Amino acid sequence: VLCSWLSNNPNYEEITKWYLGWKSLLSENLLSHPLVKEKLNEALDIMNRAVASGLGGYMQPGARENIAYLIQTERRKDFQCEPQPERRDVENSATRPPGTAAVPTSVPTNFKDLVQAKAEENGIVFMPLVAKRHMGKQLFTFGRIVIYIERGVVFVQGEKTWVPTSLQSLIDMAK
Repeated sequence: VLCSWLSNNPNYEEITKWYLGWKSLLSENLLSHPLVKEKLNEALDIMNRAVASGLGGYMQPGARENIAYLIQTERRKDFQCEPQPERRDVENSATRPPGTAAVPTSVPTNFKDLVQAKAEENGIVFMPLVAKRHMGKQLFTFGRIVIYIERGVVFVQGEKTWVPTSLQSLIDMAK
């Protein structure tokens, strides 16, 4: 329904209200379920792709900015609601048999997810730059740094060229 709505001259203000309205109907317990989180994030990604691509023709003024703000706000809320890893490990250790390791509750499925998780852990804003690409690759902001990701490698925009860098170096640069 969302994809159909977005491809037919959408009113992004209505879409934002629709998303927030559906989300408000869900309990905190349900909102914390990984599959529900995944589907809500998928909806945000679909909205972001729609405003980034100009899907549906005419783009109402401020739509890109409003959707970007919604996405950043929602992801920040999601991050702030998650228990911190140290606390989770302590809580889990009380219920685990001795000698067994803690299994992470959400494992990044690709390198971009890992970069996003590290950004969240360090309080760094990580988000796509709308309609910005380099050699076909989506550009992202990582704090104030512009990057792109290719085959598990982060490239940072240098003076004249793109430079591969480690994730830890990227975090250090962004702080």
